Amino acid sequence: MMTDDSAENPHFNRLVQAGFGALAGLAAWIFDILWDHVENERAIMTIAAFASAFFVSLLVSIGPLTIRRAALAGLAVSVIPALLLLWASFRFEEVDNLLETADPMLAFIILSSVPLPFLIAGLSDNSRWNDYAALFDHAWNIVVRYAVAWVFVGVFWGVVMLSDQLLKIVGLEIIEDFLRIEAVPYLLTGGALGLALAVVYELRAYVSPYLVLRLLRLFLPVVLIVVAIFVVAVPIQGISGLFGNLSAAGILMSMVIGAVTLITIAIDQKDGLAVAPGFMRKVARALAVLLPILAALAAYAIWARINQYGWSPERIAAVVIAVFVLAYALIYALAIVRNANWMGGIRKANITMALAMVGVAALWLTPLLNPQRISTASQMARFQDGQIAASDLDLWEIGREWGKPGKAALAVLAAYGGPDADALEERLEALDGSSNEWNFKNDPGNQSTREQQDIAALKETLPIRPDGHSLPDGVDVSDKAASILQGCKQQTPAGNPACIGLFADFLPKTEGQEIFVVWARRDGKYVEGIIWVQDADGEWSNVGGPEIVGSGYFGRHESDIIDDLLTGNFTTQPAPFNTLKFSDVEIFVRPR
Repeated sequence: MMTDDSAENPHFNRLVQAGFGALAGLAAWIFDILWDHVENERAIMTIAAFASAFFVSLLVSIGPLTIRRAALAGLAVSVIPALLLLWASFRFEEVDNLLETADPMLAFIILSSVPLPFLIAGLSDNSRWNDYAALFDHAWNIVVRYAVAWVFVGVFWGVVMLSDQLLKIVGLEIIEDFLRIEAVPYLLTGGALGLALAVVYELRAYVSPYLVLRLLRLFLPVVLIVVAIFVVAVPIQGISGLFGNLSAAGILMSMVIGAVTLITIAIDQKDGLAVAPGFMRKVARALAVLLPILAALAAYAIWARINQYGWSPERIAAVVIAVFVLAYALIYALAIVRNANWMGGIRKANITMALAMVGVAALWLTPLLNPQRISTASQMARFQDGQIAASDLDLWEIGREWGKPGKAALAVLAAYGGPDADALEERLEALDGSSNEWNFKNDPGNQSTREQQDIAALKETLPIRPDGHSLPDGVDVSDKAASILQGCKQQTPAGNPACIGLFADFLPKTEGQEIFVVWARRDGKYVEGIIWVQDADGEWSNVGGPEIVGSGYFGRHESDIIDDLLTGNFTTQPAPFNTLKFSDVEIFVRPR
């Protein structure tokens, strides 16, 4: 029987954690087998979610807590999150659709990880559940213990593989035969992980997060300089590339999250352990004051995207993250402005925000915050109000990725009898006949109105050489049309449109033609090129970018690459190499 006192014996503790780790590995192997053989995938998913959260928390809680209390903490962060994940799975007809969607899994991870430091602190004899110093210590110890433990697991497998190769020299395959037993790699990985977690905790006086945290503090001045330059450059350089761009918003939010983390590390558990008064503390304060600017720009960029395209699960998730990012930024900045005990104010806010994060993650897995339902309603409302044409409806996402609400919307669209009903019916039929998203979206009948307009504009705009030629209809530029048009709006050093389509005889022994399209990229510093090749039946295919022979460089917009092609300042010539042909193989050496 395991008792609370058993956790005080380090050797017994190692054995217990290695055993629990091996049990976790065995469970992973069993679930891997059952997933392909049990029809009730929801049950398997729920049990697997429970087991993963339970073992992950149990293994890292043993040490700070006795085995019994660690098991209680593991149950607390596994039962409810697993049941909520099961509840969320009923948004979809198939469990695979849930697992392919990032936001429910992220909510599950938050629910099963963020509360753990609170539980460890609350179940300990020498701290309260909301003791910030204990929470800070437990949170970073969890991160460091798992990081070091996984490094040990990697080294462990390196030793196993090296030992196997050594024994093979003398004709023994004992290790390889042992590893061929399917469950063995899972058992060994879990056992090694559990053992490593136990040893790292025993050596916590030496393997401490404080070295990592002290090193991370050094990034504060660097991040401040970068953020300050960005804030100064915004009104000068403009932000046309930001608004409506989720990737730019993601970069801004990531920078805010990184800065918040660095400030939290800088103020540490208490004032006595924080960065010393003077330069570094002023850096932390200055960085906190600038954060609302980045957070506000990110929020506006996301809202502009939503205003233009409506809601989608990804945009809803982005809004939720942006709200938290903006809240953190404002709380940190206000704490600095108030000045009195600003570090204590930030510490209290960190506890409140962590609990709020757990609450929102729980809501995300309930019908109260169903992003698929909200997104479907948004897109249907936009279509019914005439804000979006039938050709612009993203039927693949609605019908194949947004679960049961999306399926219900398709049924409504199938009965639609208004304008564009015929076009909508054709797209719905194409959706039914498409096995994957690429086939559906690259069907010319499924091109959006914007794509059709871009392709038509490109055929009018793109200069083609030799004169008298035009962009063939079979050349599918739908995914690049907008980018090429942006390039055409820029200018070459000679003042020409920075784009060209060039017919050139790249493959003299083939019957078809080849066309090389080159255009300046959005940043204006580089060019991009793609080659289409025509086969003997007249079909065109995209073979990607050009291959470079020798040491020349293709890509700089500042050079006169496009001007040379426009004015005919080029030659077509045989490549300076021979091939070696033997059997059915032909090889060559690329010149350097």
